[in-house]
Amino acid sequence: MKNNIQKMIKIIIFIQAIVLTQSCEKITCKDDALTIERTNNNSVKLRIDGYYYGDISGINAEYPNIYLLYQNGIFSNANSYSLLDAETGNVTFNFPEFKYQHKGDWGIYIIDDNDIQIEYWVSRSCGCVGLLYERGTILNDTTFKILYWRHSVRGETEREENVEAIFKFHEYTLKPDSTIKFIQ
Repeated sequence: MKNNIQKMIKIIIFIQAIVLTQSCEKITCKDDALTIERTNNNSVKLRIDGYYYGDISGINAEYPNIYLLYQNGIFSNANSYSLLDAETGNVTFNFPEFKYQHKGDWGIYIIDDNDIQIEYWVSRSCGCVGLLYERGTILNDTTFKILYWRHSVRGETEREENVEAIFKFHEYTLKPDSTIKFIQ
């Protein structure tokens, strides 16, 4: 009887260890910190009264990413819409309240002469966020080209790539609020 109880206790401990290991990353992982400091965009190099659309991946041109740049230096990746909708302005940004509570897709951008840098949080399956950093050049006030991107987690580069991703502007006056608590 005593051996059976000891075996049961070992089995329970083993099962608990498996469960803890499966959820351990959420407990131990920390959100990466942005490395770019937020500053107001006082440049007139890019229009910010709308959104930019382009395919950063190079494989999904029919569903480009939509980028929102705000005067306060905040960036938001509004994710993807169909290319036709992006080109014609047939997009609606109704950010749910939870989008303002979580870091994923929010970040910062800076413009320095004809260069643009964007850094933003990307959600991970464990619940924490990593960073996506993009660097490019401004071609005119309605177009920029991303030339490099890097995805990092816990300060370690997971993937990086040289690209030539063109982002085009579309005027859109009803942009969502950019006031978020985790970027000061």
